[in-house]
Amino acid sequence: HEGPDFAPLASPNGRMIAFLSADERGLFYNAPRLRVMNVDGSGVRAIPGIDEGIEAITWAPDSKGLYFVAQDRGASNLWYAALGAAARQVTTGTHLLAAPTIAKTGIAFAVRTNPSLPPDVVRIDLKKPSGLLQITDVNADLMTGTRIGEVEEIWYTSSGGARIQGWLVKPPSFDPS
Repeated sequence: HEGPDFAPLASPNGRMIAFLSADERGLFYNAPRLRVMNVDGSGVRAIPGIDEGIEAITWAPDSKGLYFVAQDRGASNLWYAALGAAARQVTTGTHLLAAPTIAKTGIAFAVRTNPSLPPDVVRIDLKKPSGLLQITDVNADLMTGTRIGEVEEIWYTSSGGARIQGWLVKPPSFDPS
């Protein structure tokens, strides 16, 4: 196909390669798609069920699926796609997750940040992913006594009725009057 393929990752069993791929459409940006193929290059197929920007792919320890981070509306969360099935969202929240790693025990670790918190490592129980447990606090000394500006999500209507998302960051001492 026309367009770049990148970020190849071999499965733990050595039989497949996952990679990101963007179709060339003459656009400034094309969100990458997650694809898999056999190690000999045959059987290339896209993972269905996700239309967002995908990054940080990692194989499940049993090689039966892939975990990845997908971005949507100013947040990024962990997703899972079993081979041959549509992707499903694992975590929810208005945060950015990065660099996930998956243990054979069904526990995941990732780096989480949001507009109010600097990056820290979190633990995710993949059987009960609703509760992310923060396990580091590397910037506690920096954050003590530091005031953070409030972040407000805003939406605009553009030409043709397109909805445009933005973020307004108020100064820490903002007085609306």
